[in-house]
Amino acid sequence: MCRPPRRTSEWKHPGVGDGRPVVGALLLALLITSCSAPAFPGGSEEQSGGGAGSASVPAFGSVASLDEGSGIDAADAESSGSDEDDGIALHGSISSRLRTRRGDGEYEVDFSSLVSLEVGDPEVNDYTAYLLGRVLKEFGGTSDPDDPFFGLNDTDSSSWDSRLYEGYIDFHRIEGLDSLRLGRQSMYDTPEFVTFDGATAITDPIGEHDLELAAYLGRPHNTYDASHNGDWIGGGWAEARPWARARARLDYQHIDADITDENEEYNDLFALSLWQTVNEKLRVRGSFSKLDGESRDLELAGTYYEPETDLGVRVRYKELLSTQRQLVNALDPLFETLREYKPYWEMQTLVTKGFGPQWFLEGGASLRRLSDGGDESEFNHEFDRYHVTGSADDVFAEDVTVSLTGEVWDADQGDHYATWGFDVTREYTEQVRLSGGMAYAKWKDDYLLDDEEEDVTTWYGRLRYKVDDQTTWTFRYDLDDSDLGTYHNLIARLSWRF
Repeated sequence: MCRPPRRTSEWKHPGVGDGRPVVGALLLALLITSCSAPAFPGGSEEQSGGGAGSASVPAFGSVASLDEGSGIDAADAESSGSDEDDGIALHGSISSRLRTRRGDGEYEVDFSSLVSLEVGDPEVNDYTAYLLGRVLKEFGGTSDPDDPFFGLNDTDSSSWDSRLYEGYIDFHRIEGLDSLRLGRQSMYDTPEFVTFDGATAITDPIGEHDLELAAYLGRPHNTYDASHNGDWIGGGWAEARPWARARARLDYQHIDADITDENEEYNDLFALSLWQTVNEKLRVRGSFSKLDGESRDLELAGTYYEPETDLGVRVRYKELLSTQRQLVNALDPLFETLREYKPYWEMQTLVTKGFGPQWFLEGGASLRRLSDGGDESEFNHEFDRYHVTGSADDVFAEDVTVSLTGEVWDADQGDHYATWGFDVTREYTEQVRLSGGMAYAKWKDDYLLDDEEEDVTTWYGRLRYKVDDQTTWTFRYDLDDSDLGTYHNLIARLSWRF
């Protein structure tokens, strides 16, 4: 039985600043000169500015990649090889990255490798295995929290850092079970995303309604939380197809963990979800959850797509029904910063429209209101957001794709501002793609600096060279100009699929 899709960030926080027209003109001139090849559609991570306000155009109904650092295109993933002739399939990827950062009189260089490995084929083998991990080495790291490049990896005295994100074995030939999974695993389709070390068992479909039962038990794993003694997680779900084109699911999660050295807490979460395909063009879904016996949240959404006119509409309504106070880290890792979260409702609408093979337009609105206006705080407030993105192929020259985006934010306490950005991409050959552009952000979460910047102008350039179906080089340069200073980020990445 198919699982619910992984939850993705469909509604991004924006970006906003001013521009550098001379650099932009030179970049544009470089992109539209020389001979051409088939156009590459906009919207990949390599095309975007890597931050809010970039001019990427997301595919309708697309799913976000698991790891931003992988740098592997979907097309590359489809062509990954395997060693099935030897009886045991073996395939995966290694993405190695060298990154240098300079600014404010400081610099830092680090090298990392993200490794993904799959062993076996569930259709052929009795068991399969999966591993996802990362190794990082820093050169010129710092232990000074005031240093602009100080980050989570610098909290450890060692310049080496290794992480095992997932590592498990699946057993496929156990009578009555669809699968039994043992090891470190992540749950993307449970009411709350969790990673834990333990076991998950899922039954074969039962009866005419394809009833599926599952149970899991283990110890929660939080990447930067070293204290797990006494913590445990358990739960399960029942999923079925009660009528035509419908799927219903009931989830239960129990998490027991230490919030502080003196305070042990546990939470029980129930969730009921329903998906309905009305017809080939319209799908709707809804969910409702209860936390520790109290109504927690409600969500309703619908997606409509008309292929004949290339028109898509997505609507989503979410309401937080009760104040969220301190919970276990797996349910609320940001409580120490954000504190209590007060009830609110939020409505989001996205409309996409294609105009022939060349033009594409996207627009949307997000409205958020607190159930009690008196509850407004720095991290819990009301706002309106409106955005529009347009892209066109073969504008300045054949096979050049240009995307422009703009948005307006209107919040209480006099916060009113606009953001904008652009992206220009050209695929010279099947192997070479060049893109660049600018994004201006009022606020930007800088994951390289582990900080939030204000009034950020980012100029970026990307060069991708695909050696063959397995090997891809990517070179990326970002120039960030913000209230924290001016920073240069240069990244070289080699991705190899096998």
